[in-house]
Amino acid sequence: MPVSFSSPPRNLFLLGSSGADVVTNFFKSVDQSTSSEDVYRPEQIKYDEVNDKYFFAGTADDKSTNKELGWIERRTYDGSTNPATSPKDWDIKIQNLSHSTGDTRLRAMEWYEGDGLYVVGFTAQIPWIAHYSTDGQIQWQTSTNTALVEYTGVAKSSMGVFACGYTDTFSYALHTQAFIEKFDQYGNAGWGKAAYMLGRDVVLTKLSVNDKGEVIAVGYLEDDSADKGYIVKMDGNTGEIIWDRTLERNISGSGGTGPNDSDDCSPANVRCTACHIDGNNQIYIVGTINGNSPILTGTGEFIVKYSPEGNILWQRENNTDQWDGNVDPNAPYVIPYSVESDTETQQTVVLSVDKPDGFGANNADVLISKYSRDGSLVFRRKISKGTDNLGNASLDADASF
Repeated sequence: MPVSFSSPPRNLFLLGSSGADVVTNFFKSVDQSTSSEDVYRPEQIKYDEVNDKYFFAGTADDKSTNKELGWIERRTYDGSTNPATSPKDWDIKIQNLSHSTGDTRLRAMEWYEGDGLYVVGFTAQIPWIAHYSTDGQIQWQTSTNTALVEYTGVAKSSMGVFACGYTDTFSYALHTQAFIEKFDQYGNAGWGKAAYMLGRDVVLTKLSVNDKGEVIAVGYLEDDSADKGYIVKMDGNTGEIIWDRTLERNISGSGGTGPNDSDDCSPANVRCTACHIDGNNQIYIVGTINGNSPILTGTGEFIVKYSPEGNILWQRENNTDQWDGNVDPNAPYVIPYSVESDTETQQTVVLSVDKPDGFGANNADVLISKYSRDGSLVFRRKISKGTDNLGNASLDADASF
C-alpha cells in the first residue's frame, strides 16, 4: 500500500561542495587534497540501492595544467560504521588530451540499474555524451559536433538516450539556440531538433523522459520585457512536439515616488531549472522568479505540477514577496537545482540553494521543501553549511520515495 506521512522516513541523498579541497554531501566530507585537482564542483549524485553505492560527478580544476576536467566516482557509505572518508570503489577523470587549450566540464549524469551511467559535457568547445558501465568501464562516447552546443541535461528511456543543451557558452556574438538530440543504445545519432527566435535567446537546462519515450525539456525564452519559462514535450521516437508552454509572472510595484518606482505590475524574469516525470506521467517543473527593472527584487522559486496533457494541476511559490534587492541584505537568491516525486503517494521534494548576497558570497543555505499530492507544503528545512561558499547541489531519492 502507498507510503503515508506517518510511515518510517525515507532517504534523500544530497551533494554539494564547499569550494575548497573537499567534496561533501553537507554532512560527510570526501578529502581530495592529496590529488592534483583543486576546487571540486559537483553536478550530480545518484544512488544505487541494490548495491548500496553512490555515484558522484562534476568538474574540478587541475592545478598542474590550469585546465578544468570532469570526474566521476563510485563510493560506499555507511554512516554508522564507515569513517569520515568513505571508501572509493573507482574514479574516472575526463580531460582534454588532444588540445593545447580548452577545458572539460561535466554537466549532467544519470544512472540506470542494469545499464550504467550516461554523462554529458564538453571539451574544447566540443559537446560529448558517454555511456559507462556500473563498474566504471566506458562503453561508448560520441558527439554530433552540432553548432557548438553545450549539453546541460541527459536522460534515457526504451526509445533511446536524449541530451539537451544550448549554444550560449561559445557563441557570444550570436543569440542562443536550444537543442535536443537523440542517440540510440550504441551512441549512434538519431534526430536533432533546434529551437530559436530571431534576435532572442532560447535556453534548455534539463530534460526528463518517461517509459513511453516522451521527452520533457525545460529552460527559458528571452522576451522584450522579461524572460519566460519554457516547457516542451516531444515524441521521443520522432522528435515531434506534442505540446509546449510558457510561464510568465508579474511583480507589483513598490509604490514609491522615485524615477524608478512604479505602482504598476511589471513582468518578472521566469526561468525553469529542473524537471521530473513520475510513473503516472505527471510532470513537475521548478525554476526561479526575479523582478526585472524597474522593479528590482530578490530571486524566489516556484514549482508547477502538470498533467500529461499539459494542464496545470497546482503551482506554488517560495520567497517571491516584494524585496528591494539593491539595498535589502535579506533579499533571497533562491535557485532550485533538483525535483523528485514518487508515483504512489505523489509527494514531491525540491532541493534549492539560497544565496542572499549572490553566488560570489559565502552565506548560502540549502533548502529542502516537501509538497503533498495537492501541493500543500508539508515541511521546509534549512541546512546551514558554515562559512564556505557553496557550489552546485544535487538531490536523489531511494526507490521508496
